[in-house]
Amino acid sequence: MRRAIYPGTFDPFTKGHLHIVEKASRLFDEVIILIVTHPSKKTMFSIEERIAFIQASITGLFNVKIQHASGLTVQFAKDVGACAMIRGIRNEKDYAYEAELASINQILANTVETVFLMSHASYAHISSSNVKTIAKYEGDLSSFVHPIVASALYTYFKHQDAVNEEDS
Repeated sequence: MRRAIYPGTFDPFTKGHLHIVEKASRLFDEVIILIVTHPSKKTMFSIEERIAFIQASITGLFNVKIQHASGLTVQFAKDVGACAMIRGIRNEKDYAYEAELASINQILANTVETVFLMSHASYAHISSSNVKTIAKYEGDLSSFVHPIVASALYTYFKHQDAVNEEDS
């Protein structure tokens, strides 16, 4: 079985992420979307919320599973017998960053290949940061995230605004 992992924080999971998962699911027998936690990285949504967002988004992709972990991603890949780590590439900046990580990971685990999958041009502009900004100002998120994710983002920022008003 050819197993791959697709690691990220996915805070939130976007249609760009989904596009990469769909491509990977056609190339590998099994794809594990790995929600990676970093102690130094503050996220908007809990692990449980992100899992729910991803589950809602990947309906119909029967060879895709979701897990979460902390620590070295390449070690997780080795531990689950993955032959590849999937990385989505939107532009040259992404490539430069991901190529550097791929080199390090190859030293740490030469049995796990990094596979770069190019984002479709219609998704190249989507980033979690851009999505958060659009949500904060109540812009239309329908082209960027699943409706459940959009609703959660709007709710998050409305709550933040209410908290900020109370503090004023």
